[in-house]
Amino acid sequence: MGNRSFARRFWDAAYRAGDHRDHWEAPGEPRELAALMAGESIPEGARILDLGCGAGREATFLARRAFSVTGLDFSLEALLRARERLREPPLTEVTEVMELTEAAAAAGRPSLLAADVFALPLAAASVAFALDRGCLHTLPRSRRQLYARELSRVLAPDAPFLLLGAARDDEEAGLLAVGGAEIRRLFPARLFGTESVEPTVLEARAGDLPARRILLRRRR
Repeated sequence: MGNRSFARRFWDAAYRAGDHRDHWEAPGEPRELAALMAGESIPEGARILDLGCGAGREATFLARRAFSVTGLDFSLEALLRARERLREPPLTEVTEVMELTEAAAAAGRPSLLAADVFALPLAAASVAFALDRGCLHTLPRSRRQLYARELSRVLAPDAPFLLLGAARDDEEAGLLAVGGAEIRRLFPARLFGTESVEPTVLEARAGDLPARRILLRRRR
């Protein structure tokens, strides 16, 4: 519990200070996500899960395209900022930060959920698409198998999963790389097809982070 409490305090303080605006939230439209969604046939209103949604940049992009977005984050301060962003026009309704309601999902409205990625409060096979832009590389390697297990459980058959993570360890920033061998172990071929692993960068005002863009798909 001590480590969890410390982690929450750390992320809450970072979002309160506005560190996300300079260090891990890129300005403008999320290009990687936009390019992927243009080629996917995900039906309007389908549930999309944004793991580690932060201040809601990607969740807002998706919600404005009529998807039922669930943004999940460990930090309450992050979710408060996401809620304000989602309330900006043209969106006028959003569920409460701490509550995920089936009514909101059915109505195609975004939901913000305070939870961690090791115990997703979602039904099995309920997610049509999942996104992780910079969450997995903040998690200790010893716990990543739990993350992968939960994601495998909630993804529907044929659902894509877009993962963007650091290409190398950065001790100063507290990032642990997302490597190809680890991805194959966490998301084995019997459960996931690997569609692409490409170099990319995670853009931020303070500087770009060398990263990998990994696209997986849940098998039937």
